[in-house]
Amino acid sequence: DALCRLREKSVCDQESPPAQSSAVSGIPMTEVVSRTLAFSRKNRTIAVIQTTRGTLEVELFREDAPATVAFFVSTAMRGGYNGTRFDRIFPSEMVEVEDFRQKAGFGGSLRNEINMRPFERGSIGMTLTGHDTHSGGFFIALAPLPYRDGLNTCFGRVVSGIQILEKIIPGDRVLAIEIKETVRVSDRVSFD
Repeated sequence: DALCRLREKSVCDQESPPAQSSAVSGIPMTEVVSRTLAFSRKNRTIAVIQTTRGTLEVELFREDAPATVAFFVSTAMRGGYNGTRFDRIFPSEMVEVEDFRQKAGFGGSLRNEINMRPFERGSIGMTLTGHDTHSGGFFIALAPLPYRDGLNTCFGRVVSGIQILEKIIPGDRVLAIEIKETVRVSDRVSFD
């Protein structure tokens, strides 16, 4: 219903000037639009990231970055990110979570997956350790990062809790990451 109204609105607003943020069918990409698009998809994967500052919900792009999402989900389900620090903060640009691989039992690396997803506010990407190789750590954009498009793999987007990222300081931690493979109608309450 909401998606249909958004599409109808985009047809009516085609003559209006484009918004500064990215747009889908002429609609500015806001948190509300992000949530609506996330709910309109079937077979979604949502990562619920609990931090020392609050909870984020991230829709993972399984179709656009299948190996990266599988790696992230597997690591999260095994507790690889539990207790990792936000070690690099670039105000108004991005926050970055440290490489988890120094933990006992975690290791390896993952090849970069290039996709057509741009890094916009709320996009989540894997950090690189070298040419075409992910470290396992990830970052979340606080603003558009066009210089990372096609370099880092964009594998998700924050659909709830983006304001929490602006409060993160170095040393804050990821407490746990829960993976939800599908979102039921009853789960929508947590997004509103």
